[in-house]
Amino acid sequence: MKFFKEWLLPLISGFYRYILRIMKATAREIATKIPAGIAVEASGIIKYLAQNKDLSGSEKMKEAKRQVVDLLGSTFDNIGNSLLDTFLQNLYQGMKIRMEI
Repeated sequence: MKFFKEWLLPLISGFYRYILRIMKATAREIATKIPAGIAVEASGIIKYLAQNKDLSGSEKMKEAKRQVVDLLGSTFDNIGNSLLDTFLQNLYQGMKIRMEI
């Protein structure tokens, strides 16, 4: 028990704090770089594409990303692929949890 309290528990809690800091930093970056109105428009795009039964999940995500990149225009250069992918995945998961799609 002493090993768990003195060594293992601090190691595990430190790891979780590290992951939480990474998640907060990513959320802050998304909030500052992606314009506010894009979330509403991207939600509409995702809802529309979710109804299409002919496309696979990855094809739907690629199409959603293409359409959002078109909406962003030159702003996309400041955001980048990785951050936009994270934004769309989180938006999709949030909509799925709230049962909007």
